[in-house]
Amino acid sequence: MDSSGSGAKADLAEFARRAEEDLTVDMSPRTVIYRRGSPASGLYVLQEGIAILHESSHGREDFVYEILAPGSVFGEECLVSSGVYSTNATAVTGVRIRMIPAEKLLRQFSEDAAGCQRVLDSMAQRRRRQDLRLRSMCSLGVAGRILETVADLSRWFPGRDGLEADLPLSQSMMARMVCSTRETVSSQLNRLADVQLVRLSPRHIGVPSVAALLEAKRQLEED
Repeated sequence: MDSSGSGAKADLAEFARRAEEDLTVDMSPRTVIYRRGSPASGLYVLQEGIAILHESSHGREDFVYEILAPGSVFGEECLVSSGVYSTNATAVTGVRIRMIPAEKLLRQFSEDAAGCQRVLDSMAQRRRRQDLRLRSMCSLGVAGRILETVADLSRWFPGRDGLEADLPLSQSMMARMVCSTRETVSSQLNRLADVQLVRLSPRHIGVPSVAALLEAKRQLEED
């Protein structure tokens, strides 16, 4: 995820508001937003919380393609005639999402070329972030992927009681995000806790210092 382009995100939220004001929903953690293969009925703007786009097979969660942060636009399959969603989308934390129905979106596009361009630009940036994530999955070990993911998510979850950030994530969810097993991720997180890079509690990963996480990741890459 990338915090750049915050102005563009504000524009996208405004575009969504003008397209359909009343289709904003709150969802609980682990709620399915849409499933792979279901009709692509609209475009989504994530306003609050964290969600994932992921693949599953035979009841197993196989791969998280992307971690979505506030401002993310997804569900672009709705722009294709007779389109279906190509991945699953699921809320990780509690989320607030605005959904723009496909027919309203296309009508808005015809009336607002600049708004259309902003949406397309946002989707292109998201695709770039997805490519970078796939590259990280290939080039980093599990420890490096955990450090990168925890540091990246920390900006959205301010901490307290001596923590710079406090992520409301279980170790099982972290394992899904870094494409590893819960056992491996639990072992790596405990090692990070031993050197005080994280603080673990049920369904929470506390971060005393994001800078320290990034420095640990840098040292791993140099080794």
